[in-house]
Amino acid sequence: MKKWAIYRWLFGSNKMNENKRAKEIFRLHEGSHYFMYREGFIEEYESFKISKETEVMWNKEMQREWLEKMRNIKTYHDSILKLWFLIETNDDEYFDCMINTIKEMLGKINTFDKIITAECICKLVRKFYMDDKYLDKRNEYLDFAEDILSSINYK
Repeated sequence: MKKWAIYRWLFGSNKMNENKRAKEIFRLHEGSHYFMYREGFIEEYESFKISKETEVMWNKEMQREWLEKMRNIKTYHDSILKLWFLIETNDDEYFDCMINTIKEMLGKINTFDKIITAECICKLVRKFYMDDKYLDKRNEYLDFAEDILSSINYK
């Protein structure tokens, strides 16, 4: 018997429990169907028939949470990597907000995280802003990535 079938047998299969379990799986795998597949949860997750709209909503919740966590310098590294992943795999809604947060924190970020941050900005610009209609945004973000790298003190 599959793990997810046992879960349904133990906890029942009402819609509220199913949505809770689906969201739990979604968040555990950071919204990645690939990770769900790799870890053996995709069959269970797909059995809940979660709509794309619901996944977008859950993803936005995770983006907000990681953006908030990123503001805490002690969790910056983990938060920035997770937030970049969420944005890279889904949408750029929080990109401006994240850029502004990074600008506020730039003096507190260590060298390694500055390099990762600049690299991620460049990757996301390539993904979302290569169309010429985004020329101003693209240049703004690339200039900021350059500013981040320029702020590193090489000894």
